[in-house]
Amino acid sequence: MPLKEYSGCQFFTKNGIKIPKPTVFRLSKYRRQLMLFHERGVDVVSSELLARVTRVHPAQLRKDLSYFGRFGVRGVGYDVAKLLGELTEILGLGRKWKVVLVGARLGRMFLNSRHLQRSNYEIVLAFDDDPSEIGTCLEEEIEVHDLARLPSLVPEHDVSIALLALGGARAQRAADLLVECGVKGILALAAGELHVPKDVAVQYLDLSALMDAITFDLVQTGSLRRGGERMIETNPPPAG
Repeated sequence: MPLKEYSGCQFFTKNGIKIPKPTVFRLSKYRRQLMLFHERGVDVVSSELLARVTRVHPAQLRKDLSYFGRFGVRGVGYDVAKLLGELTEILGLGRKWKVVLVGARLGRMFLNSRHLQRSNYEIVLAFDDDPSEIGTCLEEEIEVHDLARLPSLVPEHDVSIALLALGGARAQRAADLLVECGVKGILALAAGELHVPKDVAVQYLDLSALMDAITFDLVQTGSLRRGGERMIETNPPPAG
């Protein structure tokens, strides 16, 4: 039951069940951990252990999985290989996804992602509008083409997803070209809000928001870093 996202804000299953966005991200974490268990020869894992290593509450883990059916045996745990297979299918990772990279300079740093290398994503094309990047090569000898050639090259490679690493008006221009070529999923690494049709799934990597979340955590908890250990006030002042 693969997931479908609409307008970059809500996830639904194919039969229309609404799924909270954080649940989808946690499913990916569960799957990656199950892959490690499987590689180590672990056959069965309890919900308590899987929750602990993925840093969620066991009840949250069970709730996340319950959107897609009943898994595991009470008092025994989850069959690692079976649950791994189920999550692979749910996340649509039972196939190879061809990806186009737009924006070579920023995009290069993400190509070394361990998860990206271990998943079913294959970078098949790269583009940029920066003359200093055009004609260079990414890893595995993928040439960076002029962005103007995107409309002629992308349709030839059955690309489904774009890794968009341009900002501002450049990002919107590239997104328009990608949509015209039939790309249905965009991960925007540096762009503000993109204007795309409702049937195009978009995710944003907002580094500023992530940094703001860190400063919020530091300020609200009154935490200090001492020797790498997080120290939290045990007696916060009473609420006023």
